[in-house]
Amino acid sequence: MQGAGFRGDVSFRRVQVTRHARFERARFRHGAWLGPLAAGGRIALSDATVHGGLRVHAAARQVIARGAIVHGEADFRLRHAELDLEDAVFEGPAAVRALAHPIQGLAEPTTGNAAGTGTSGVRLLSLRRADATRLLLADVDLSGCGFLGLRRPDALRITGDCAFATAPGRLPAAAVAPPRPGRPRRGHRGGASHDDDRLRALYQALARATADSDRDRLARDFRYSALEMRRHGERDPWRRAGLHLLWITCGYGLRAGRAVAWLAVIIALLCCGASLVRHDDRTRHDNRTGSVRGAHTGTRNT
Repeated sequence: MQGAGFRGDVSFRRVQVTRHARFERARFRHGAWLGPLAAGGRIALSDATVHGGLRVHAAARQVIARGAIVHGEADFRLRHAELDLEDAVFEGPAAVRALAHPIQGLAEPTTGNAAGTGTSGVRLLSLRRADATRLLLADVDLSGCGFLGLRRPDALRITGDCAFATAPGRLPAAAVAPPRPGRPRRGHRGGASHDDDRLRALYQALARATADSDRDRLARDFRYSALEMRRHGERDPWRRAGLHLLWITCGYGLRAGRAVAWLAVIIALLCCGASLVRHDDRTRHDNRTGSVRGAHTGTRNT
């Protein structure tokens, strides 16, 4: 149904599609309800325009909504699907949720190449340049999701079991953008590039998005990443020196273990210094005592 126009309400319920359900460039004048629906291949909504809201309740290998425009609310409830929302525009609230239970009465696609983790297997591939007044992500795999360029990162909320990419010895959200935390791309004369500034703002937004969940450590890691980007891109030498000092001593106040390690080193150095002072005093005292005894001995002999 590529390029089709629907003047009335559209509802595809209890539909089983063997291969693909294709609605590229379709126009829905009064909303679209796709599902419960199961597709053996993909559900394609690229460049579609929907007035009145979009609801996709489906199990499929892929759901592609690149460049889709929704004038109203959008709700994606998926199983075993890779979802791509790059360049999508939602004029109302949008939500992406994983369905924990199978859709009754419909045969779900085989999971030979299904994405994601867990029983629902939902993976979000891209939010680059997506725009939504409010965007909720719940129980989806974000380990391969591209966020850089998200139009309103402050509107993002993340809840439930959402997995982020990790790298050995580094922070979560390695897939947020090409530069990894602590190694931003540099602009002219050591200044931060435009992408570095956007990435720092994105890390701050992700920290706020995860702060309300039960994953406080993840939020702290995002804040740490944002400060790392700022430290490497700071142009003022004094502020950069202050950030370096905070990074070394306590990890910007977000790494208690680093502060404890420095405290242990300082205590050890003080103990060593005190021990050396006592040893030096004792040596001087023994030398003085030996000199006095030698003087008394010499007087007696005389």
